Amino acid sequence: MNPLCLQDLRVVDLTQVIAGPYCAMQLAQLGAHVTKVEAPSGDPMRWRGGSDTRAASVGCSTHYAAHARGRSVVNLDWNTESGQQELIALLAQADVFVCNLRAHVLPRMGLAVETLRDLFPQLVVCTLSGYAAESDSCADWPAYDNTIQAASGLMPLNGQGEVGARVGAPIIDYACGMAALSAILAALFERTKSGQGQHVHISMLSVAHQLMTAQRFDLAATGKEPHYKGNAANSGEPLSRVFETGQGSLALAVNEPHQFAKLCLVLGQTQWLSDERFATSKMRRQHANELQALVEQCLLADAALAWEAKLCEAGVAAAAVRTLAQSIEHLGAQHDPDLFGMERGRVSPKALKAAVPYKTAV
Repeated sequence: MNPLCLQDLRVVDLTQVIAGPYCAMQLAQLGAHVTKVEAPSGDPMRWRGGSDTRAASVGCSTHYAAHARGRSVVNLDWNTESGQQELIALLAQADVFVCNLRAHVLPRMGLAVETLRDLFPQLVVCTLSGYAAESDSCADWPAYDNTIQAASGLMPLNGQGEVGARVGAPIIDYACGMAALSAILAALFERTKSGQGQHVHISMLSVAHQLMTAQRFDLAATGKEPHYKGNAANSGEPLSRVFETGQGSLALAVNEPHQFAKLCLVLGQTQWLSDERFATSKMRRQHANELQALVEQCLLADAALAWEAKLCEAGVAAAAVRTLAQSIEHLGAQHDPDLFGMERGRVSPKALKAAVPYKTAV
């Protein structure tokens, strides 16, 4: 794949925080010329996120910098007539417009989607919001990753207890950015055939539900509400979960009969294959506690990393539980092409210096 396949594309990025900027960053990583439009006070994410308080204090938090790579920044006040005219001038030269401002903002500026399509018939417009654009009650509600995790039903599936827990990374934001990229590329492909731009809309709540497609289907088919499983896999197999080892924790995914047989071989416990308690998947589920205790007892004889290598080489999916820093050093990550990785694109000097005076930011 040509890593700069979008190099002739011009994008206007009127987004902030994470989901929209992440989408625009991916377009930039693919070679598009992206202009990020910020208010005079800057993207709010400049001032928060990450553990580097010094960087945040000068308007370039690590979380902002992570998503601002590979683009130029223009500061304008879209609440003024002159700012709106500047924005229109940018859009006149653009192929794609990405916007995640609340639903009332563009119409208030006289730039409703219908107006944009009349002004710029070839423009691909991508809008992102928390909730469905067609909803009369909540289309304009503000939303963040954590509130959508709560609203979507995802939160109770994590952690322990009925309330559950937020997934640590802002996965809804990132999934929305990926969904928006996919929709934009599809719209651009359609434009090559029809010559017409398209409007695509991405709802955070809808994306969150898409991340739970299997659970949604099961709920619709059975009426049974899904519930948290802790560190157990959704397969329900007793050996697809996290176990303690002699050093560290190990995630196993033993879902098929042949995988159980290979596990027994690696652990030196081939007698389990003829044990009637573990002879079938159904029996293994019925005797889950006994089987799990026996497996963990075996795993205590060595470290998680050692078991990971032995089991994976034997054809059993296993992974030592790593910190993020440890995971980055994983050979499987080091040899990955990493199309959207940290090494592709840098924060431009303009991006670092834009949105001054910083003291005006709230």
